Amino acid sequence: MTRGVLGFTLIEVLISAGLLAMMGSLGMSVLHSSVQVKDAVQAQSQPYHMARQALQRMSREISMAYISAHGDPESPVVQTGFEGSTDKLSFTAFGHVVHRQNAHQSDQHKVAYFLGPDPQTGQQALLRSQIRDAKEFSRNEGKAQVLCKRVNKLRFEYWDERTKAWQSEWKSQVASSEWNLQNSGSAASGSKTALPKRVRIELSTHLGEKQELFLATQTGIWLHTQPIRMQ
Repeated sequence: MTRGVLGFTLIEVLISAGLLAMMGSLGMSVLHSSVQVKDAVQAQSQPYHMARQALQRMSREISMAYISAHGDPESPVVQTGFEGSTDKLSFTAFGHVVHRQNAHQSDQHKVAYFLGPDPQTGQQALLRSQIRDAKEFSRNEGKAQVLCKRVNKLRFEYWDERTKAWQSEWKSQVASSEWNLQNSGSAASGSKTALPKRVRIELSTHLGEKQELFLATQTGIWLHTQPIRMQ
């Protein structure tokens, strides 16, 4: 039996090597383009996802806001309230999750949303602060953390069920002296005795160098818009 032997000339080897190099270069070019497209899509989708997550969190926490008329008038330890302007909102709410065993915390907390500089980049961002201890509710704000980066605009509006109109400011606070009025419904000057029925949130953030994302939503306050009175 004879055995055939295949032979290649130098020109054929050079041609094969050239074709292989061209195919490799083309493959690398396609791969590089795919990575660039992926990075561009991710650069836009990440801010969009972060802004959506921020709106969802704000809506969820605002919906559990409350004010309480229950307390000791001689020793007002817990001061609840809801105070909002066009670009800042601070309120007490239920829904706090305790993560440490035997922590001196409850399901109540004080939350604030406002614009401020990002500690890492210095750019304007949406910040969220939280106070977990009910005895510290009299403080204005807790430690701030970034909720959404590169935010251009933050706007709140508050629905007044009595006037059927949106308000740019809202302040609901029940002081210890009001607790002693025994359900009279009276309020301090400049304050309201109830929470807004709904809160509208508008958020504008950067998507790219020249692109801007605008999102808006509304949330209702589901627990009780009137001060909670415990017998």
